[in-house]
This record gives sequence, structure tokens and C-alpha cells, in this order.
Amino acid sequence: MLRIVNESTRLEVENPGLRALKEGVIVGLANHTVLIAKDGTERPIDDSAALIRDQAGAITGCVLVFRDISERHRAEAEQQAAQEQTRTTLESVTDGFMRYDADWRIVYVNAEAERINRLTRSEMLGRNVWEVFPALVGTKFEAEFRRAVADRVTIEFENFYEPFGRWYSLKGFPTADGGLTTYIRDITEQKVNQEALQRSEARLRRVFESNVVGMIRWDLDSSLILDANAEFLRMTGYTREDLAEGRLNFRDMTPTEWTLRNEEGIRTIRADGHAAPYEKEYFRKDGSRVPLIIAGTRFDDSTSEGMSLIIDISDRKHAEQEIVRLAAESERQRRLYETVLSSTPDFVYVFSLDHKVLYANDALIKMWGRGQEGAIGKTFLEIGYEPWHAEMHDREIDQVRATRQPIRGEVPFNGTHGRRHYDYIFVPIIGADGEVEAVAGTTRDVTERREAEAALRQSEERRRLALDAAELGTWHVDPATFTLTTDERFRIIFTGAPEAMDYEQAFAAIHPDDRERLHEAVVASTRIDDPTPYAEEYRVFHPDASVRWVFAKGRASYDHEGPGRRLVSFDGTVADITARKLIEEERERLVGQLRDADRRKDEFLATLAHELRNPLAPIRNCLQVLRFAGADGTIEETRAMMERQVTQLVRLVDDLLDMSRVTSGKLQLRRERVELKTVIDAAVETSRPTIEQFGHELAVVLPDEPISMNGDLTRLAQVVSNLLNNAAKYTHPGGQIRLAVRCENGMAVVAVTDNGIGIPPSMLTKVFDMFTQVDRALERTTGGLGIGLSLVKGLVEMHGGTIEVHSEGEGRGSEFTVRLPLVLSAVEKIRPPVVDEPVKSTSRRILVADDNLDSAESLGRLLKLLGNDVSTAHDGLQAVDVAEAFRPDVILLDIGMPKLNGYEACCRIREQPWGKNTIVVAMTGWGQDEDKRRSQAAGFNQHLVKPVDFVALEKLLLSLKADTA
Repeated sequence: MLRIVNESTRLEVENPGLRALKEGVIVGLANHTVLIAKDGTERPIDDSAALIRDQAGAITGCVLVFRDISERHRAEAEQQAAQEQTRTTLESVTDGFMRYDADWRIVYVNAEAERINRLTRSEMLGRNVWEVFPALVGTKFEAEFRRAVADRVTIEFENFYEPFGRWYSLKGFPTADGGLTTYIRDITEQKVNQEALQRSEARLRRVFESNVVGMIRWDLDSSLILDANAEFLRMTGYTREDLAEGRLNFRDMTPTEWTLRNEEGIRTIRADGHAAPYEKEYFRKDGSRVPLIIAGTRFDDSTSEGMSLIIDISDRKHAEQEIVRLAAESERQRRLYETVLSSTPDFVYVFSLDHKVLYANDALIKMWGRGQEGAIGKTFLEIGYEPWHAEMHDREIDQVRATRQPIRGEVPFNGTHGRRHYDYIFVPIIGADGEVEAVAGTTRDVTERREAEAALRQSEERRRLALDAAELGTWHVDPATFTLTTDERFRIIFTGAPEAMDYEQAFAAIHPDDRERLHEAVVASTRIDDPTPYAEEYRVFHPDASVRWVFAKGRASYDHEGPGRRLVSFDGTVADITARKLIEEERERLVGQLRDADRRKDEFLATLAHELRNPLAPIRNCLQVLRFAGADGTIEETRAMMERQVTQLVRLVDDLLDMSRVTSGKLQLRRERVELKTVIDAAVETSRPTIEQFGHELAVVLPDEPISMNGDLTRLAQVVSNLLNNAAKYTHPGGQIRLAVRCENGMAVVAVTDNGIGIPPSMLTKVFDMFTQVDRALERTTGGLGIGLSLVKGLVEMHGGTIEVHSEGEGRGSEFTVRLPLVLSAVEKIRPPVVDEPVKSTSRRILVADDNLDSAESLGRLLKLLGNDVSTAHDGLQAVDVAEAFRPDVILLDIGMPKLNGYEACCRIREQPWGKNTIVVAMTGWGQDEDKRRSQAAGFNQHLVKPVDFVALEKLLLSLKADTA
């Protein structure tokens, strides 16, 4: 008698057969019933009872049908576990995550979203979002949300939410049920920092534009002046329009005779990062020239851009030309004086004690313009001196006579040379009687000297202005006394105050960690022989305990060149570079964050792949068990369909990891010379199930002559297979796909053409972008991760090739064309494809160790179906113990097991005498290159990634058996 009970209450349920016979109807049991066998074994069932009637319609019996639904229960439990895992993942992400249904009801909220929204789950779940957050209505938030759902597009934007006074970054993805999922992040601090940076840049721009010194920003590689302030445009005559249109090229603006000096400055900047001030000229826009002093510095070693300060020295050049002219005039006069007096260019004269001229040389006579007869015997007033001037010299003659001491002075005079400045000296002439008998004197024209001194003062003033504009402080050290002379800006940079300081005080202000290095640099820069350039960055302490960064540049001066020279001074400038250092530190911090984010992304993808592959392994194993067990047509079709979907999911995981490796530069190609036909055959074999699934017709056109290239066979086949799969998915069932290969201009051309849904013109430039898909509204039954074409493009470019796409528009099909470089040399032979020799299956002793019980048991069952003797273990320690007792020929060992991981378990097995030659295969969800290298180091013979293709596993086992035979 059959015993059937309720799964939950354990109360006995009436036998459906008795009920059917009693009531005369077909009877099915309620859900959640359990059949208890005679031996006590329990199985969840789904069953029914049908009546058996004779020809007269009388009831003669009934038929009981029982269906064991254990697998369905297990699948439901696995689905519930997967949902729990998804919920755990969403709760652990750092962004707020929310999901809305088609009626805008909030159906999911993670913990971070609770914090951001300042509400609990119970206050939000099941309620309409516009009622919970009425302030969203009419804002960009509502507009973007509704656009995402209406247009079926992904959204990403930033916006300010008034009620909270915070900025948020939001990403949204429409769901298949007409709802929306969103990720929210609070970016208020980031926005505040951006605004502060913009204000800082604005302040720097005001300094740049208001500077009295010309300032330009340039690019060494293009020779273009990228930006310039008003002063530079004024001195060169160019306009803002000229600058914006790229007409300012500093090489083109440099006259030919200055080219060598200009290129030397550029080389110095490339080598040292900066160039000391030097003179040169620029062509103005009107063709005239402007003389200038220029100094430049590159922003940093990673860029060819930098900045220069430029001073217009036109006035100084004019003064120098005037000095040259006056010097020439002085030289002419000197030659004239030498004619009159053998050695002096000065005026020579003698006065009597009554103030009359006794003698005057020709130079003085001519300066007076009176001739000898109009000067000798005349007083100053009679010669034409102004009264005040004549009276002054009369008094000075009397003073010399009375004191018997020389007297010296400087005075202007309007002579035949115009108004000039003269330096004169009156000295007594002592007679034989010891008395002063006359007064003699010499006068020198010092007009040029005064003008040169004035020009020098002007030049020093311009130099001071240039230093002030560049915010440079100056210093001078006397090496004999170690006396330090500084300007006010130097002292402010060093101590924050203008008070004077000596050498010891300045050295004490330097950061202790920098003093020894700085001292060594000073010693090296002031050596007598082969001194090094002095350019150092170091830190100084201010009295308020703040630390400032300083850049100092200096040069030693010597009394002469050559052996025996002596150091006479050490001079230079300092600049406060604290702001630049802070920017550099912030940049380094941000770069470190980006690298850390990239590392976490790789770890996440590897973990995701592992977690996806683990549950796929028992699914694929069970499908193989069903295949070997044999089944009717309907079940076999269902199994084949599930096999295809598992294969597609595995391919998606592999593509995701491959794309990560391509974008991070970690994917290594295994290049060899391969024949393109081999690539095409492998790709077609891979894609044929997908093509046949959609009922497409595939035409393959190959040239008669073989085509060879240097590439990675597996990756090239992956490129073509992805293109074929893409064509199959985006072509309506029963479509045509054409794969054509040809040679063209030294390139192998592979074209995949279909008559599918086509590509809108707006998407042609985006299809190769990661996570980009053609509008899903065009074909809702297909899709993917949106990385397949991006991966294809990356692999093609790694092979030195290109890929392009062409489509006439929606509904008119598409064509993807790959161009790859050919191997031109015919010397190297193409490696023939390896043909697997059939190996007769033989029974093996196989240990399957996996902490995933379903994976271990399903694989073990499958291996037993093939005639193998199989044992299983579910942790690392158990694997070692079972292996020692079972002595397997082959061990299929999972890596991530409890108690002892796979690496350690393999090492322990290898330590045993019986385990040295045992075949150990890693079978794991971890598939990164580093994982495979670690497996090899631990002693594994092979590394297989879950879910394992059973055909590949069988071939591997057969080959391992053959190798050990």
C-alpha cells in the first residue's frame, strides 16, 4: 500500500487512486506531498490518478502516475540562494541602489540608499517615488528617470537636490519589466573641490593677464604659442584671433641669426626642465623686430608644454645704441686731444690768482668756441660763463690759494658741444718761494658716464621689476666672509618676514632633511674646477611652523678663467613653489587612487567569474549525464538548448575577462605563423550551433591560394567567431550570413555580412565602445554585455590590424570588415594543425575533490558513466586522505576548498612517494594568468577553468593517460 504525506504537516494524504475510484473522476494530489517508499525513503512528488473504463464505460481500475520532483526542488533552492547572493552583493556596493517598477513604486533599496535618502526601507518600499520625494517632481531627476524608461536608454547625470543641499551623481538602467534601476553617489565634496580649483585657476589667470611682463604658454613639439597675455601681444603686435587660430609659432617668429641660440634654449628646457634668461629677438606681426629677454620652464617631465617670461628691452637697446654713438664721439675727441696734449683727452688750463686764463689747450679753446685770443687773459665771466658759474670758480681759486689744497667738483656747462657735464679739479702751483703763484686744473667731460649710470639704473630697475613679476628673490654670498646679501622677497620667501638675516639664519630655516643635500650641492656648484649647475628644490620653515617649498637657482663667479682662479661670489634667485608641489602631490594621490580602483576592478571581475563558473560546472555536468543516459527527443532538445545557453554564459564570462585584460594591457598573444583557413574553420565550428539555432544560412568564401599571417590562432578565431555570433543574434530567423576572405594591398581582409536588423547611422561610430549596444527596441530578443565588438576591436589592433563597420541603416543588414597584415616571407613553414589520434577509452581511477557538493557529485557520476572508478572529496584535507587510500591515476582538484586549499593539497600530495607521478589537474573558477602560473608552481599538470567542456576534459584525460602509459 502506498503511503503519501503532506511535506509540512506530515499528515497522511488520501491515496489518489482510491479517491479516483470512489468519485469517478481524475484526481491530482495537492502540492507539497511526499511519497514514502517501503524502505522508508522519501521523495517529493507531483502525481495524479486516472480511471480505466471498459467498452461499456464501466470503471475497471485506475492508473497512478508519480513524478519525482526532487530536481525541481533543488533548482528552486538554488534560485533562492542566487537571489540571496544578488541581494548581498547589492547591499555591499558603496553606491546607493534603488529599483522602481513600471508604476514608479520603490521595490528595492539597499543600505547606502537608506543613508543617502535619510529614510528607512519601510518608509520607502512599495510607495510611489514621486510621493516619497515630491521635491523630485519637475527637476532634472524626474526628466531623466522618465526619459530612461520611455526611450529604453541608460542615463548618467549629476544634479543638485535642494531639500538636502547636496550634489549627487546618478546612473540609471531601464529594466525589462518597464521599471528602472539606479545607482546614486553623493559627490558634494568633489563639487566643492572642483569649484575651489576653478577659483584658483581664475586667480592665476588674472595674474597672467595683468602682468607687466610678457607671459606665454607653449608646446615644444608643435612650436605653437598656446596662450599669451596682453603684454606679449602688445610687444609683438598680434591679436587674440591670431593666437586662437594657431598663427603664433615661436620658431617662425625667431629671426635666422637667433635660431641656434633659440634651439639651445629649447634643448636646455627638454634636458633640465628650464632655461636661464637669455636675449633674442622676435618678428612682430608687421615684420619689425622686438629685442627681448626670455626665460622658460617646462611644467613637468610628462608634457612638452611650459611657460616663458618675456621682457621687452627695446628701450635698453636704444640706450645702448646711444651710448655707442656717444662713445664714438668721445673717441673722436680723444684723438683730437692727443694731437694737442700727448696723452690726455681732458681740458688742461692754468689760471692766475686774479682769476684770468693763463693757458688753455686746444680742446678747451674749441669747447669755449672763442679762439686763443678770445680766451687768454680773460676771466670766466668774460669768456661767457653765467654769473653764478663764474663766481663759483673764482671762489674755488681763492680757496685753493688760501688752503694750498686741491678742490674738485662737477658742473654742467653750455659750450660748443652743447650742455655737458664736466668733472674738474683745481690744484695749486707752488712757486720757488713756496707760495701759490697760480692754479692749474684739468676737466673731463663725464656726460657719457652719467648717462651710462642712468641707463644702468634703469636697467637695474627693469631687472627688479622682472624679478618682482616672476616673484623671484635674489641672494649674493661673499665666499671670503660668508656674508649673505638678500632682497626683501628672498627674506619673505624664507621666513615670511622682510627683516634682514645672515647666512646662519638662512641655513637654519632650511628643513633638516634637506640641509646635507643642499650643502653638497653648494659645494659642488662652487668648485674651482668643473663646477656643477646649481638648481635645487628644498623646504624651509617659517616662524609659524608652516613649511614652504623653494626652488633656488644660482651660479658661481670667478676672478678669471683658467688655472689658479678664485671664487669671488655666489649669486642666484629663489622662488616659492609650494603651490606647484601641492598640485604634484595631489596628482600623485589621484594616480594612486586610479591604480587602486583598477586593481579592485580586476579582482572583482576575477571573483565574479569564479562565482559564476562554480554553479555552471554542476549544470554542465548534469547536462552531460543526461546526454549519456539517453532520453526521448523532447528531453534531448531541452538538454541541447540548456547546453547552448550554458555555453553562451561561459562565453560571456570569458569575453568579460578578456576585455579587462585587453584594456589593462595584460593580455599576451601567443604569436605563430598560422593559415587563415585554420582560423576560419575554428571560428565557424564555434559559432555554428548559434547560427543553426536561429536557422540562418551561412556562406563561406575562401580564396584558392592559402593566406598566412603571424598571430594568435585562438584569439583570431575568437575575433571571427564573435563577429559571426553577432551577425546571428542580430539577424531575424532564417537570415543569410556571408563570411568572405580575400587579399588586398598586402592585407588579409575578412568580411562578415548579414541581412539583419542593421545599424542606425548615429551608432556606427559607437558600436565598438565598451558596453554599447544598438537600440534594444530594434530587437528585444537578443543582446549581451555590449563588450563583444569592443573585445574584437582590441584583439584586432593587438595584431596590428583594423576593423570597420558599414550599414545602410535599420533593417538593411550590416558588414564588419577586418584587415590584418600578411606574412610576406615564404621561408617559414606553417605549423600543420594537430590532429587528435583516436584513443580508446580505458578505465581510470579518478578522484574528484570540490567543496561544491553538486559539482563534485555530478562530475563523478559523469565519469562513472564512462567506465571510470571514481571517488570524491569535499575539502582539501579529505582530498589528501582519500588520495592516499584510493591511489588515483588522476586527481581533479578544486582550488578554493575549506580546511586546505587546492594549492596546499597538491603540494602535500606531491610530497608523498605515491603522489609524485600522479596526474593532478586544477579545476577551478579562477582563470586569470596569475592563477594558472600559481597552479603550475604548486605542481599541477594542467589548469582547467569551470565549467569544463566535457569533450575537452575527456581528450585531456586520454592524452594524460597516453603520456603516462
